Amino acid sequence: AAAVATLLTSPADLVKTRLQTAVGERRGAAAIAADLYRAEGARAFFAGAPARVLAIAPGSAISFFLYEVAKRLAAPTCTGELPQLERMTRARSEV
Repeated sequence: AAAVATLLTSPADLVKTRLQTAVGERRGAAAIAADLYRAEGARAFFAGAPARVLAIAPGSAISFFLYEVAKRLAAPTCTGELPQLERMTRARSEV
C-alpha cells in the first residue's frame, strides 16, 4: 500500500520540491506543473518515483510487521486465555 501511495503522490511531491527550490521566484504549483509538462513531458512527474518507493517501502514493511507482532502479543487467545503479553508481565511480577 505504501508503494502505491508513493507512486500516486510522486507528481505532487515533485512539484512541491520544485516550489521549495525555486529561489526568488513567486509562482504557484499549477504554473510549475504546466512548465514541467511542457518542458519534459508527463514522464517527468514520475522520474524519481522508483527511488522514493525503494526508500519508503522497507520502513512501511517493518512497521506493518511490528504492528502485527504487537497485535498478536496483546490479543486474547481464542480459548479465552490472557494475552501473551499480559501472561509475560504477570510471570515477571510473581518472581
